[in-house]
Amino acid sequence: MDGSGAEDGGDDEEEEGPVYYFLEESTGYMQPTLAFLAVLHTVISFICIIGYNCLKVYLPPRQPGTHT
Repeated sequence: MDGSGAEDGGDDEEEEGPVYYFLEESTGYMQPTLAFLAVLHTVISFICIIGYNCLKVYLPPRQPGTHT
């Protein structure tokens, strides 16, 4: 068929699997830095969750007919 984009006699490309990228560096500081930042982010997140739950102010239900 004309216009279908198919080529006669062309080699069929197989779909490739996932592509992985490896960080090649000479100093070796990036992987420990990223691991430290990941742990630090997790600790700060847990502290924020605990702080949110501990510092929550209880709001009593509003009484009908009262305006504040």
